Amino acid sequence: MYKPNFNDPRVIRRITQAITWANGISKKTRSFGKLYIDQQLGHSGRPLGQWLRQHLLITLDDYYNKETGVCKKYKINPKGIEYLKGSIGLEAIPIDTRQVDQWSDQIESGIFLYDEKSNRRFHPLQYIPKVIKQPGMAQRGLKHNYDIVAAAPTLLLQHAKHLGMNKPTPYLDLYLQNRTQVREFLSQQYKIDRQLIKKTINGLLQGGRLSHWHQSKILRDLGNHSYITALRSDQYIQGLVQDIKVMWQTLQIEIPRTSTTTRNGTQRKRAITSSQKSDKYRQLERQVIKVVEKYLKKHNNKCFFEHDGWTCETAVDLIELRTCVRTQTGFEIEFDWSVYETA
Repeated sequence: MYKPNFNDPRVIRRITQAITWANGISKKTRSFGKLYIDQQLGHSGRPLGQWLRQHLLITLDDYYNKETGVCKKYKINPKGIEYLKGSIGLEAIPIDTRQVDQWSDQIESGIFLYDEKSNRRFHPLQYIPKVIKQPGMAQRGLKHNYDIVAAAPTLLLQHAKHLGMNKPTPYLDLYLQNRTQVREFLSQQYKIDRQLIKKTINGLLQGGRLSHWHQSKILRDLGNHSYITALRSDQYIQGLVQDIKVMWQTLQIEIPRTSTTTRNGTQRKRAITSSQKSDKYRQLERQVIKVVEKYLKKHNNKCFFEHDGWTCETAVDLIELRTCVRTQTGFEIEFDWSVYETA
């Protein structure tokens, strides 16, 4: 069995580079192409490259398709990181924030150049791993991070009630009241990462389905057909899906629907697509974020927006902000708050 020469400086450099990369990747399931992995861990045809893969990557779904660009899904192995650090006598890996440097001018000025798409703003900073991005932004003055608590279920359900929905949604209500416990229970019950449970429920809220179809987004996120089977048979998830269906029966009145002609010549409305449902949620999210942006500008608080959250220079009066949001949109929301530490 291959064993690296831990006295070779070239080997130590490659292992250190690999650990630094793995340390900066989130704990979520990720899709990686072969070329990208080769760049981070060395060529797969070489013994060291293979050895690093064996210790740092856990393969969750080995399906790939060159024609469609579908890559294998992996998860970083935290035990492998610790083993490699011990092998070369490395106690800690310094966090390299140089990826953030190219955006220093925008961070320090608070003027970010976003791309607009589907009621959301996108910026390259969003794709930098949090373990690198957060201290990099903190070093440049943006360290107070906020997110809307349970944004998708909160905004969608409240808006449905604003539109007149009066049917009970007990499973959705339970999720809003005890989301941490629900995610933890499902995670423990089916051995699925809690973040994947959260992502799956948010997908269901926005029109996704627990389907074995190979192009299903929820399947791609979960990376395992057995997870789909388990969740589809779960009593709570079944109830939640029904509540979501009830909710969308009201929300759909605001979504334009085209008609189609059936074989017998009658007209019927087309079903609302998941992309239309997702876009509707993003419209609601953007309403709230516009209020937040106006509030922050009023207080000269530099900020960077990222979907349903933001990072700003100084702490926000959350009671005052919640009042602004309620007054201008009708939404009753809560915010999570954390402070980034410098590296």
